[in-house]
Amino acid sequence: MEQQLRAAERERAAAVAERILQRAPASRAAFAAVAQAQRAVVAADGSIVVDDVGWLEPAPAPIDRDFVVEDRLDRATAAEFRDRDAAAAQRAFDELLAAPLVPAVRLQVVAAAAWQAARAQASERSATLRAELDELLQNVLPADL
Repeated sequence: MEQQLRAAERERAAAVAERILQRAPASRAAFAAVAQAQRAVVAADGSIVVDDVGWLEPAPAPIDRDFVVEDRLDRATAAEFRDRDAAAAQRAFDELLAAPLVPAVRLQVVAAAAWQAARAQASERSATLRAELDELLQNVLPADL
């Protein structure tokens, strides 16, 4: 039992360390630490001028998944499309939106709820959710995604 607990703790620590490494490149401090000669240059037309670039594509970490949110989104989808119950779908989204969510997850839930409201022709709700979505998108950081 103790070995299983230690193994689980090691896995959790590895996932947290991976998350820290994923977020580091998104911080201004990480870019400020790069020597001036090694930085990319943005041309007047908006194109980025670099001779050689290595791209980092992080693999999704298990710590990023929220199974409760995924289940609730599935329930809202089933209510709207399988059961053809727009009111039940709206309630499911409202329950999700009432909970505290990390920025990337909240962005996903608000976007899904806004689409559902548009399909249900709930114009006032749709406008409210689109306004929240616009606000979230203005404040989102690369590390949030």
